[in-house]
Amino acid sequence: MLVNENNDAVNGGTSTDERPSRKLVQTVPKAATLVAQSIVNEISEYGYAPGHRLASELQMMKEYGVARGTLREALRILEHHGVIRVRSGPGGGPMVQNPGAGHLASTLALLMQVKKVPVSAVLELRTLTEPLLSALAADRITADQLARLDENLSTMQDSLDDDRAFVSANMRFHQLVAEASGNVLLASIVESLDHILDRKLAITYSPRVRRAIHQSHAEILAKLRDGDPQEARAAMWQHLRDSERFFARGTHRLLNDTIEWRASD
Repeated sequence: MLVNENNDAVNGGTSTDERPSRKLVQTVPKAATLVAQSIVNEISEYGYAPGHRLASELQMMKEYGVARGTLREALRILEHHGVIRVRSGPGGGPMVQNPGAGHLASTLALLMQVKKVPVSAVLELRTLTEPLLSALAADRITADQLARLDENLSTMQDSLDDDRAFVSANMRFHQLVAEASGNVLLASIVESLDHILDRKLAITYSPRVRRAIHQSHAEILAKLRDGDPQEARAAMWQHLRDSERFFARGTHRLLNDTIEWRASD
């Protein structure tokens, strides 16, 4: 049954006297939200690449028939979600960009704090998710992706005496495997979880642990190169179980801590 603005029923000519009247309550989106949705639709429909400059503020105001304040609120919504970047000054304006894992991480961290999700739950999710991605990657990985993983492994080797560089390369390895799975959504989730854990735990590794991680990554890469989904899954699962034990020993006091959202995330 459809209901018009006067709450009159429209149902193929059937009289409303035949059944009780029911009022349909609808939430009307704010004008700024509707404009933001229209801009996203345009970006998607025309396939605008990162760096593409959108119409000027005046052009958008005319196109969407809204005031400057409404348009700017719509642009702030999209900038907050990482869809655009607004540059000021001559030649500036809204430019398309790809939302990064940090934007998803911020949303997830906010939800985690409200829901009181502990660090241990994030580690558990990684252990459940990444072996699946590794199995998918073994089937789908390309020569270029294997080359990037080889390069990453060399970077880790060169960073065995530089903890911060090693941690960064370690996170990148997991991101590359996730990307090779071909599942963009799961890959984004994994990258955002790594972002959250890194911010929360301020991870550091001893030289012995760095060497062990490098060896584990080499074994995972070998299974991916062999194109063996089951072995790739098993190698990643073992690696993540080892990681869980490492965190349990070194940061056990934090495992029950709730993930906290930061406004700067």
